[in-house]
Amino acid sequence: MLVPLRRLGSAAVVGLALNLSGCGGGDTSSPQTSTTTEVEAPEPEPLKGFEKEFVKALDSGECKRINALNPTTRPALSTKARCESLQLFKDFEPAKSGDYGDGAVIDLVDKDDRQVSAIFTRETDGTLSLVLIDNLRSGRTVGTKPAKEFDAAAAEAATALREKDCDEFIDASYVRRGFAVGERQAVCDRLETFPVADLASRLPDEPPTLVGGNSEFAFYALGEGEPRVVLIMAHQTPLSELGEAEVPKGGSEYGLLDAYPILAPE
Repeated sequence: MLVPLRRLGSAAVVGLALNLSGCGGGDTSSPQTSTTTEVEAPEPEPLKGFEKEFVKALDSGECKRINALNPTTRPALSTKARCESLQLFKDFEPAKSGDYGDGAVIDLVDKDDRQVSAIFTRETDGTLSLVLIDNLRSGRTVGTKPAKEFDAAAAEAATALREKDCDEFIDASYVRRGFAVGERQAVCDRLETFPVADLASRLPDEPPTLVGGNSEFAFYALGEGEPRVVLIMAHQTPLSELGEAEVPKGGSEYGLLDAYPILAPE
């Protein structure tokens, strides 16, 4: 199979997809925070094997295969527009990859030495799913020294997410890509109905824990075990080398890119 089986293979997946679609898609009812039976967590999907399948899917140009890379908890991402944007990265090859536990980063490069970074989150079944490809980088990220500035930024983002404080949320976010991109009211509307924020508010009120990362991207966990929320953080810098010198208004230099759930296996 050219694209790995990226689903739990049970009716549980349908429930997760409906309950955690986010970004204005599907049912936004809150996910459950407990299960009646204890199930052993699945082994994480190895990054090296996934890396090959990821590149094959992009190079195929087929939306069915490309959309299969999307998180099952965010079905609203599987659109023609997103597929077409990802098709632009056909013929990019992995330069270096980093497995950060609850997420991963693959730095990609093409024959013209253009560099981009693909950001992934873990699913409940241990597989990796594509959050987005960030083409606003002029160099590689994997292997760089983790940025300590992410710690305080993740704490601020966690508080704003739990409280659904839109102004604070935008101030703590990465606004070039991800959840907080767009007009303020649209972001506020998404946040108000974001089931991952509901889940975060029910988890223990403790600071997020760094799972792993580098100078440009970092992954933090809210909660231990399952369920938990993964905060994906990104560094937002001036882009003079890429012809975009100004940092966008709003947002934070070290900000929240997006948040995803890892629920208990069923």
